Amino acid sequence: MSARRPSTTSLFVGAAAVGLVGGWLLARQWDATQRRELFSPQAHRRNAALGWLEGELDPASLPLIRDYLAWEPKPALRDRGRRLVAALEASAA
Repeated sequence: MSARRPSTTSLFVGAAAVGLVGGWLLARQWDATQRRELFSPQAHRRNAALGWLEGELDPASLPLIRDYLAWEPKPALRDRGRRLVAALEASAA
């Protein structure tokens, strides 16, 4: 009796499924990292995290950004955060 070999199509579908799940997990990890960097002790990381949030424009981030504004010691980054809040509020309306 010969062993049945998977077809090329089933291998492709399986590899695509593994790729999608892996990509989804990496994206979630990246999102969590960027949100954590918003409260980094290093200003350049906070600036980069704000840039990432500007690219996302997710209204669900609004409470996080408001917490950030209350915490941020640098006026320039607070101003950038306020502009981001205004953009998020405008996109939600």
